[in-house]
Amino acid sequence: MPAPDLARTAYAEGLPRAFAELAAAHPEWSPRGHRGYAVVSGPHAALLRPLPTDDGELSLCRFENPDQAPDPQWALAVAAIRLGGAERLVRQCVQHLSRRKIQGRMTLAHPVVRAHVADSVLDLAEARQCLGSPGFDHMVDGVVRRSLRQFGAAGYVDGPARRLARALDLLSDVYREGAGDDR
Repeated sequence: MPAPDLARTAYAEGLPRAFAELAAAHPEWSPRGHRGYAVVSGPHAALLRPLPTDDGELSLCRFENPDQAPDPQWALAVAAIRLGGAERLVRQCVQHLSRRKIQGRMTLAHPVVRAHVADSVLDLAEARQCLGSPGFDHMVDGVVRRSLRQFGAAGYVDGPARRLARALDLLSDVYREGAGDDR
């Protein structure tokens, strides 16, 4: 399954569905990330804990032999899923800002807010072109953080956007190039 298809699935149907499609399409790829951690859809024998998202759950797992290198094909596919998930988070952010009002105006109508959302959209467009390159992960991480801040306090309580952002953040920690080296 090509990476753009996984990004579309993550955007339209959520992270659990995208991970299920990835595992079904490529059972030969190892889901291991850095230090033996992995994120998979559905229950798994090596389960550490469930990882809630905005529309379901993934499983955070830990495998023996944590020094085994991550599978680059799986990591690239996860990067595409993270991109689709970040686009999904921006969509949720826009919907949230369209419903809120500040000083009698829709929050999204304020120029500064629109500028922040536009920055996220542009960063996503750039990230889409850079999928798999060294700077990709940092671009997506920035979009996730910026989008979550747009939710205000609503983004920090346990809601769908917060669960999605947390899952995207954890995926970055598990699969980002060099993530296993900087801790």
